[in-house]
Amino acid sequence: MFNPLYEKKEVLSKAKEAFRNNPVLPNIKLAKILDEASYKKVAHHLGQQDFTVVKNPLESWYSTAPLSAKQVTSLVEFAQTVIGKKISLVDAQVIKLEHRNFSMLPDTIVASKKTEYELILDCSVWDEKAGGDIVYVNDEETIQISACANTLILVEKTPGTRRFFQYVNHYGTDKKRLFLVATLK
Repeated sequence: MFNPLYEKKEVLSKAKEAFRNNPVLPNIKLAKILDEASYKKVAHHLGQQDFTVVKNPLESWYSTAPLSAKQVTSLVEFAQTVIGKKISLVDAQVIKLEHRNFSMLPDTIVASKKTEYELILDCSVWDEKAGGDIVYVNDEETIQISACANTLILVEKTPGTRRFFQYVNHYGTDKKRLFLVATLK
């Protein structure tokens, strides 16, 4: 399932080091995480989910579908290796962004007071001009994650860190950005 490159000890060691390299908001982006056949299968599976629209015109508008723990077990185990500590799955879902979708950071959304991790598996061939970036913010730093197919992103959400999705503009017409998001503790 995983790209054989990520099974090598020296590559995993460098990934762990890179993850911890930013002390304020640790993160890492690992390209071509899955072998080609597995990636196509996973991307197809995620696109076939039964999506529900999350729509509050003043805060958010996008689609989501829940995933079971069984569906993300191997990804969570891999994330545990990179993070270097025992973690467990809190929630997993597929998020679909299309033209005019977004989320915001209203005052009503309270950031976690405990450290959490987010694992994102991006399954999108996407025009960066369309927006739809995933953005993490805290008091000290902002991370903006553009779409990149077959990429695994790990972010340590330190207390006070929140996430939102940039507005998908007219360049995103007739396109979909799909990504798996798993929250880990």
